[in-house]
Amino acid sequence: MTAEKNNSRLVKIFSGDTFEVEVIRGLLAANEIISIVKDESVSLVTSPYSGIGGNVWVVVNEEDVEKARKIIADNRAE
Repeated sequence: MTAEKNNSRLVKIFSGDTFEVEVIRGLLAANEIISIVKDESVSLVTSPYSGIGGNVWVVVNEEDVEKARKIIADNRAE
C-alpha cells in the first residue's frame, strides 16, 4: 500500500443488513477493492436481533468510490 492510500479518506458506499454487506464486500474483494465493514449496532451485546437495524456499512478508500459504486450497481441490476 502506498502512503497516499494510507492517508486517504474512507467513504461509506453501502448500508444494509449483515448478509447484504458481506455479499457487497465479496464483490469488491473479487475486483481488488479493499473495503471495511463498520457496524454501529450496540445490540450485539444486548439482543439476538443485532443485524436488524441496518447499521452495517461498507466503506472504501476515496479513490475507489467510483469503481466500487459501479460494481455494486452492475451487480444489483442482475
